[in-house]
Amino acid sequence: MKTETDNEYASRKVWEFLIALTAQDCSIMLVLKKYIGNSANIPSQNVILGKDGNLYLFSIAVADLDAKALSKVEKRYKETPLILQACLGQPV
Repeated sequence: MKTETDNEYASRKVWEFLIALTAQDCSIMLVLKKYIGNSANIPSQNVILGKDGNLYLFSIAVADLDAKALSKVEKRYKETPLILQACLGQPV
């Protein structure tokens, strides 16, 4: 079993925190387009069959449209436990 060094652990935690910040207000974009073409050339991983019997190409993306400045990471890090405590009804 491989163990993390202190630096690897800290780096992973910062990365996880930044991902969580992004997920708080991320946008999920879904694009569908009716597939018109030769069925022999269909990229199967990007095609779904609609209830109407037609094939649709799709694409899904997750984006953070309101990127944060790195300077806000510490502020958010300090605010998060306070918000959690308030939500759980614990004294701040």
